[in-house]
Amino acid sequence: MMRRDAVRIRWLALEAVEAADLARFEAMLDGSERARAARFRRAEDRASYVAAHALLRRMLSDVAPVAVTAWRFRPGRFGKPLIDGPQAALGLQFSLSHTRGCVACAVGFQPVGIDVEQAGRVVEPGVAERFFAPDEIAFLRRAAPAARGRVFVALWTLKEAFLKATGEGLRRELSSFAISLLPLGVRFARDQGEEAADDPEAWHFAQFAPGEAYIGAVAMQLAGAAPSWDARAMRAGDVR
Repeated sequence: MMRRDAVRIRWLALEAVEAADLARFEAMLDGSERARAARFRRAEDRASYVAAHALLRRMLSDVAPVAVTAWRFRPGRFGKPLIDGPQAALGLQFSLSHTRGCVACAVGFQPVGIDVEQAGRVVEPGVAERFFAPDEIAFLRRAAPAARGRVFVALWTLKEAFLKATGEGLRRELSSFAISLLPLGVRFARDQGEEAADDPEAWHFAQFAPGEAYIGAVAMQLAGAAPSWDARAMRAGDVR
C-alpha cells in the first residue's frame, strides 16, 4: 500500500495511443463511463476521456488489490468525483486532467488536484487581469516578454490544481488566492477563518513537464511535512 503522505502522478501521451489501445481502455470502463464517452462529438475528446479514466483505474489498482474494472465513482460535493462502493473505505483520493494530446492523473490519501495544459497556449489579452490575484499579475508583468506565455500557464495550472484539490472548482474566485512560483506556495487574499482548507501552510505544490509541449501541476493538502512526489510517464501498454 502506498504511504499516506505520498502522491503518485502519471501521464500518458496520446500520440502513441493506437486504436487497439483505445479499445482496450474502453473495455476497462463501466457502463456510465462508456455512455459518457460516446456523447463526445469529437474523436479526440472521446479518446482523451477514455484514456484518462483508464489511466485512473490502472493507478488505483496499482495501489489497492482491486480489479481495474471493479472501481465505481460518484459525484461528491460540487461534483468532484469520488470513489464509491466498498472501495471508498480505502480512503484513496484522485484527480484527473487532460488537454490536447496528453492526459494526467494524481492519486493519494489526501485531498489532491492535478492540471495539465499545453505550454504554448495562446493567452488572450486581459485574461490575467480578469482571473489572477494582484500578486500574480505583478509577477507575470515582471517576466520577460518571451517567457510570459509559459509563466501564465504555470500559474494557471497551479491554480487549477488547487481548485480541484479543494473540490470547489470555479465556485471559488480565482483572485481570492495567489500562487507563488518562487517558492511554490499559496497565499489567501483575506482572513478566511481557521478551516484547514484556508491554511496556506497545509498546501503543497509540485510541477511536472510531460515533454516540452506541456506544463503540469499538482496540489495536495497535507499538514506537516511535504508530500512524497512520485511522477513519471506511462506507456499505453502499461495501462491494462
